[in-house]
Amino acid sequence: MTASNGDSYSVTFDNRVGGTPISHGEAVPYQVSEHILCAPRRLRVACIGAGASGIMMCYKKEKEFGDSIDLVVYERYPKPGGVWYANKYPGCRCDVPSPAYQYPFHPKADWSRYYSPAAEIQSYYESFARERGYVDNYIKLSHRVDKAAWDEITGQWVLTITETTGPSERTFEDRADFLVANIGVLNTWKWPDIPNREAFHGNMTHSADYDTNLDLEGKTVIVIGSGASAIQIVPAIKEKAKKVISFYRTPQWIGPGLAMDGFTDSEGRNFTYTEEQKNQFSQDPVAYLAHRKAIETKINASFPHNIASHPAQKMAREFVTERMKRILKNDKTLTERLVPTFPMGCRRLGPAEGFLEAFHEDNVELAEGDIESFTEDGLRTTDGTEFKADVIICATGFNVSFKPHFPIIGRDQVSLSEAWKNDPAAYLALTTSGFPNFMIGSLGPNCPAGHGSFITVLEAAQNYVCKIIRKIQTENILSMEVKPEVVAEYNEHVHEWLKRTVWAAGCRSWYNQGRPGGKITAQYPGSLVHWRLMLEHPRFEHYDIRYRSSNRFEFMGNGFTLTEVDGGDLACTSHSTATMALPTHSDGVYGHYPLHDRSQRPLDVIVVGAGPSGIAALIELKKLPYVKLKCFEKNHDVGGTWLETRYPGAACDVASHAYQYSFDSKTDWSRHFAPAEEIGEYFISVAKKHALLENITFNSRVVGAEWDETEAIWRVQVAGSGSSDWHAKTVHEEYQANVFINAGGILNDWKWPEIEGLHGFKGKLLHTAAWDPSVDLEGASVGVIGSGASSIQVVPSIQPMCRNLDVYVRSPTYILPTVGFGIESSAFNELYTSADIDRFNSDPEYYMLFRKQIEQQMNENFAASVKDSTAEKKGREWATKMMRSAIASAELREKLVPSWELGCRRLTPSLPYLKAIQQPNVNVIRTGIRRITETGVETEDGKTHNIDVLICATGFNTSFSSRFNIIGRRGISLRTMWKDRGPEAYLGMAIAGLPNYFTILGPNCPIANGSLIPCIEWSAKYIAKAITKMQTDQIRSIDVKQPLQDAYNDYVQDVHKDLVWTGSCNSWYKDRKSGRVVAVWPGSSIHFMEMIESPRWEDFNIEYIHSNPFSFMGNGISQREAQGQDLTFYLDNMTSDNRIGSE
Repeated sequence: MTASNGDSYSVTFDNRVGGTPISHGEAVPYQVSEHILCAPRRLRVACIGAGASGIMMCYKKEKEFGDSIDLVVYERYPKPGGVWYANKYPGCRCDVPSPAYQYPFHPKADWSRYYSPAAEIQSYYESFARERGYVDNYIKLSHRVDKAAWDEITGQWVLTITETTGPSERTFEDRADFLVANIGVLNTWKWPDIPNREAFHGNMTHSADYDTNLDLEGKTVIVIGSGASAIQIVPAIKEKAKKVISFYRTPQWIGPGLAMDGFTDSEGRNFTYTEEQKNQFSQDPVAYLAHRKAIETKINASFPHNIASHPAQKMAREFVTERMKRILKNDKTLTERLVPTFPMGCRRLGPAEGFLEAFHEDNVELAEGDIESFTEDGLRTTDGTEFKADVIICATGFNVSFKPHFPIIGRDQVSLSEAWKNDPAAYLALTTSGFPNFMIGSLGPNCPAGHGSFITVLEAAQNYVCKIIRKIQTENILSMEVKPEVVAEYNEHVHEWLKRTVWAAGCRSWYNQGRPGGKITAQYPGSLVHWRLMLEHPRFEHYDIRYRSSNRFEFMGNGFTLTEVDGGDLACTSHSTATMALPTHSDGVYGHYPLHDRSQRPLDVIVVGAGPSGIAALIELKKLPYVKLKCFEKNHDVGGTWLETRYPGAACDVASHAYQYSFDSKTDWSRHFAPAEEIGEYFISVAKKHALLENITFNSRVVGAEWDETEAIWRVQVAGSGSSDWHAKTVHEEYQANVFINAGGILNDWKWPEIEGLHGFKGKLLHTAAWDPSVDLEGASVGVIGSGASSIQVVPSIQPMCRNLDVYVRSPTYILPTVGFGIESSAFNELYTSADIDRFNSDPEYYMLFRKQIEQQMNENFAASVKDSTAEKKGREWATKMMRSAIASAELREKLVPSWELGCRRLTPSLPYLKAIQQPNVNVIRTGIRRITETGVETEDGKTHNIDVLICATGFNTSFSSRFNIIGRRGISLRTMWKDRGPEAYLGMAIAGLPNYFTILGPNCPIANGSLIPCIEWSAKYIAKAITKMQTDQIRSIDVKQPLQDAYNDYVQDVHKDLVWTGSCNSWYKDRKSGRVVAVWPGSSIHFMEMIESPRWEDFNIEYIHSNPFSFMGNGISQREAQGQDLTFYLDNMTSDNRIGSE
């Protein structure tokens, strides 16, 4: 990361191309990659099929990826549209109302009919693809994929393509980093399994390859089949054909259409939209959206009909039975042949206007008997009857085994057809084990094939695929594939759950591959809404992930983000953000609870500490349902260090308007750097506003915590006296918690300096962190030990009242006259005027801009943290110049102006300090302290400095080791874990071996990287997401994997080699024993927040409550359905600019 040739920050660190060369083994030492956080690696993505899914992939490419992926879509047909191009049989139309069978982001307001014909649907997709330029830029028409094979060495798919345009075919190879098979399940049609097909001398065609040149006028036509195409063909050809003979083997439930008040009749019959209706929809998008939502709501609300025991199934079945009998005029023969006896929905249910009525026509015959063979003139049944025909239409459907129509060969040369030779088994209908970087974008086994609008299903699937591709891009991943055990467990849940549905009723259906009683391979175990929510946030912990680098955290880059290098908003922290809704789960008795039902996993959570971190955690966690919160605070009130810190001059060294929560602004801060008392009052007011006091037990000190593996709980020991007087009798109690959060902070355990004779001093001995306000310093001779923030603040505050003031400085630090927006050296930390405060109150936009300017400047400073960078050199020159100009004495300048990197120790703004140390009554002593005598301080040069009062401004125990003993798995304590390498954590929040344990501002937190409070907020949100996942995924315990924690910390230390915090100074940022930087994040605060925004659950060990981790999927419905909420929420924010994840 080291800058060279004086390159500027914006040039040196702006590497947008993520990824490093593939590393095999550990032969080459790990090095930080010179790119910004999550810089996308350019990928080539190949998509097979330009139907609805393939075209949607083009749209997602442009909206989500821009030029960061190179997309190609191979389509075997000469036009886009997939199944809607292939199907041209008479009467072909969709059985879903047109307004619900379109892209949510591209509504068509002028559909001709409620159920539109296939040609219009194909035209809709083709026109969208051509208008957007997809056909020219991405889609290769008349290009047939003959083979796809995974290359393990390069981590790519090798495709064999045949171009079928022109007079001769051309075959070539292509390579792709990621393969999306948008080929659908209805793509390989099949002739019926009837002997002697070639014997027929008439015209034979298949509904999926219909010969549009066929003239049926005056012909006798046999239609074989009882599925969707057959029941559309029969009524469509009866007017032309002389005779229509229907061989209808398996009856089908034929119900009414979807009735919509104000549009259809009570039967939901198809109708033509009027020009007036089209114009209204076109001119009033809100009205059209309402129409679309009404349709999809009705579709989605019908899911309970599919549960065999649900009352809705019985009612619907009785209603449709009577309706079918009525249309058939109660003809005994017709009703026995055409009205099913199996539950409604066992086969796909759809409207089929005119089909039942057709059998009352003289020229339509319902044939008896089973077909034995084709003949020259027609076909013959098993009873010997011969049926003659001029034309035979085989409406016998497709190969629904989910096996692709070309070889897809994965790891170890295993083809997908071979892997699925018995029964297909996928994960979320999208992928399967053994096939890396591969997704079935148009859905595979156990997809929601009978749940409503398939386009809505596809849109959710494409979003999921995009999120997988994005992760591969931005985290330097070579390959991802779902784990085999995950596929097995998922399918165990799927097939156990499906037993309760009508699909398992034993009828012959393509849902069970035409095998009555066979395994259901074409239905999802839940509603359409359930499906969308399951896919909303990929569970990456279900995948085996191989990285291109030996260290998976390489993707974190050089500490910068795209936000910074693009000059973006670095004060984004000033905006409140809502807790991200996470994917959710339910209980494991296969179907007693809805998806997202957190009531099945109530959690007890204990928070230690009610300072800024604890308050943020409590506020965030109070938003979560079924979480019982308890906080233990050792003090009598909230505020943490800001309640305890009361030495003269105590203040924050961060501008007040940047040292507050994004969701609770205080506009009336008294000063730019507010005093400690005022900061403490702010946190007290926030706690009261959010009703946190009811969750906090004061005067209670946590003295121990131990993980109970058997019960999966933390046993927390608390000592409390009932008052702030710790000399009172204490009572020890044990509390239990599922989750234990340590928000005690870093600056909570103050320490005396380890100096001989300290406690033998006969004068007044004080520590800045335990200040005794009764000590009078007026006219006293005072010694101050320390050169950190507390010393720099206390010295100018007490200097005027002291007779003599000795300041012992072991390590000098950069003390800047000006830091922070709007502060000039001539007016350091003046009071805000009433006019300032009035404007902050009355003009929120101005105030927000003011806050953002402060934080923008703070967050920009990370550039100066890179050793030898232009920004660091200029910053050091400026700081040195400012200090030297502020200190008149050359001798004093030599004592106090550092020579190391700017920021190696914490920067402190204090012009008053620089002025105070130059006063006649102040003596700055750089000579080391030998010991403390009864009367004063003896230095290494043998001199004794007699004093009345000794103030130790020597800070805190910053080892990150907790005040109390924390014992994790296998009885190993945290102190033991950190004995050799020093404090280590994962993202400063989780620690291997401590399940269900989180900390805020743990090792390598962003304590010196910019604005801190927003980082605390984001940490609290991260922990809330973890708790939400525990609830909704039915997780027993979760802790970071030890090898990953090790790899992460290797990355951290490697980055720090090039940052100022590994400079030559002495600093509490470093572990004294190992010298490793343990207290600073290896990047900017923006880098930290962006890094933790989306938890990487694959980095954790996860143990589930139930034997099958997919038990969380519950009973197939979501909380939205259970609570009667909007079932078409996914339509509300769908515009042409919609992006994945916006739900």
